[in-house]
Amino acid sequence: VHSIAAIHGLQASALSEEVNLAPLMEQIIAALNCPIELSDGLPCPIALNRDEAVPIALILNELVTNACKHSSACECLPGCRPITVSLNGDGMKVTVAITNPVGGDSQAAHSGFGLNLVKSLLPKQSARLEIEHGDGIFSVVLELLPPIVVTRK
Repeated sequence: VHSIAAIHGLQASALSEEVNLAPLMEQIIAALNCPIELSDGLPCPIALNRDEAVPIALILNELVTNACKHSSACECLPGCRPITVSLNGDGMKVTVAITNPVGGDSQAAHSGFGLNLVKSLLPKQSARLEIEHGDGIFSVVLELLPPIVVTRK
């Protein structure tokens, strides 16, 4: 619900049918009470195509919410690794990488309801999801290509 509200709020504020990815990600993170470091490495503003904005926002919300739910991150202990969300791209391909320190067995994170929801919402073309787990880090990379993403100069 927060993701859909963010989409509509961003659309109204920009008077556009497309939604800029970085501000959307900032709003999703701000809605959670979880320590997350956001890194915006996008070379220029990247927008989500209006037809895919709501499903992509729901996917991003679910991935970040799951990272918070399954995290062993701590804010103030030395050597502790926080959850990170990195936005990167080259003008054509955009990646959203979420890394999460996890404790114990995170097998449920590979096959839970949330991840099944993400997979069902993922557009069949122009989007790809990679999941990795090793050395206490659970990593999800969402790759988005046109026409899902639109580059703004």
